Amino acid sequence: MEPLFAQFCNGTTVTCDGLSQWGTVGLAERGLSPFEILQYYYGNDIELVENAPIQYSGNRTYPGYPLEPGVRSAAVRQLQLMLNRISRNYPAIPKINPVDGVYGEQTGQAVRKFQQIFQLTPDGIVGPSTWNRMLYIYNSVRRLAELDSEGMSLSELSLLFPQVLKLGEQGSGVRLLQYRLAVLGQYIPELPVISVDGIFGPETEEAVKAFQRYAGLSPDGVVGESTWNAILRYYRGVLASLPPSQLGEEPPLAYPGSPLSYGSRGSDVAALQSYLTVISREFPSIPAVAATGYFGDETRNAVRIFQNENNLTPDGIVGPATWDAIAGTYGDILSGYSRQRGQYQSASGREGGSL
Repeated sequence: MEPLFAQFCNGTTVTCDGLSQWGTVGLAERGLSPFEILQYYYGNDIELVENAPIQYSGNRTYPGYPLEPGVRSAAVRQLQLMLNRISRNYPAIPKINPVDGVYGEQTGQAVRKFQQIFQLTPDGIVGPSTWNRMLYIYNSVRRLAELDSEGMSLSELSLLFPQVLKLGEQGSGVRLLQYRLAVLGQYIPELPVISVDGIFGPETEEAVKAFQRYAGLSPDGVVGESTWNAILRYYRGVLASLPPSQLGEEPPLAYPGSPLSYGSRGSDVAALQSYLTVISREFPSIPAVAATGYFGDETRNAVRIFQNENNLTPDGIVGPATWDAIAGTYGDILSGYSRQRGQYQSASGREGGSL
């Protein structure tokens, strides 16, 4: 979503056509509702549209029948993935595990809590109103991470090399570096496990040197572009090999800017392959793909199957719509395996940590 810029018209020093701040208080004191105030300025030929259906690439339109206890379908799986993603921003909604396409008690709890939060009838039945409201919230919590009107997202920034990082540096670039090194330290014995505090101190410098030695780079403790990219490459390799119960929290990357197709090479292809492998664990019809960084027959086949199952043109080419659908599904799966503080997982309501 891009921002909309409105004029400020106080009615005295600045005036303009249509609604202004000046006079609205008097109208309210006369008993006019907010909608009636809008009609006062803009006429009666206006309406407020609620629960309008919103289509999202990836076959998330209303399935055409109510989702309720006992239903088993791909639409229930989509429902579960959306609720798990929404629950990152609304921790009162319990996580659903496993995401299996079966409307059971956990799904009913999450649906009823969602309906309660958003002032819908908490009957646990997902009809058009609940589905469309859920889709609206789902799209909102995913899109509100955009930083500016150019559409630069946090996930896209995580791909870019920020600057040379060395002893004494501080900030988000250092924090992201430390996070990835900390993950690598859990699985590569030669690397220490470090804390993530956003300060490039001696501990971080030693971890960088250890990684550089492990990766065959000059161990100077300075993170230039080559070291940054090497850390990212190893980090993605570890992420692709983990079972779902150990998946991390880093969001998927933004669309690389140009289509990926047969013969493409590079880190974006490796990321795509990692996402498909994670997706394959929840959707067995999607084959796992080794994160080689080369877009060959296996990758094209996996992409075509994903596209076919998500109402996308099955051409095996990863353009913006296909990338968004794959990255979005991958991000939804990550969200499904991490709980926020206060969330519970079972009917008992017992709180727990990350899965």
